[in-house]
Amino acid sequence: MATPSEPRSGALRTAGWLTRGALAAIALSSAAWGMTTLPVFVDQTRLDAAKDMILRNVPISDAELSALAPLLARAAARSDCVPAIDRSVAVIRLRLAENAFSSGQVDQVDARLGELDAAIRKSLGCAPSDPYLWLVLFWLRNTRAGLSDANFDLLRMSYRLGPNEGW
Repeated sequence: MATPSEPRSGALRTAGWLTRGALAAIALSSAAWGMTTLPVFVDQTRLDAAKDMILRNVPISDAELSALAPLLARAAARSDCVPAIDRSVAVIRLRLAENAFSSGQVDQVDARLGELDAAIRKSLGCAPSDPYLWLVLFWLRNTRAGLSDANFDLLRMSYRLGPNEGW
């Protein structure tokens, strides 16, 4: 019978080191995951705050939205889908286009409508169940190319996905 003062066997010692090594690997991979995803979560928080203000119809000028330009560019350059970020970018791009219309910046209207179109397509490509963005795409196509029967499919999609929404 072994007493507590006897040294542990080699198998128990090896198992202890393997357990410690596995825990250290898990801890290091968790820290690496945190460092790589933290910027995404920070960007998402800032974009969501701006999106919420826009959807509550709080007036936001281009000067205030210009602080988000690096975030918008980074989100547009991402190839993966992050639906919350993509939706926020589309709503912010909509406000930028509205600001260009209301201020009479004719030289910026077409560029901002193009950016809005790309943002909506990306967002709907990731999460096609957003009735508000289908409605915005309907408005955008009518604004850029004029009213056509094909555009009404976009409006039908908006009403199909959000029948009780009151935009």
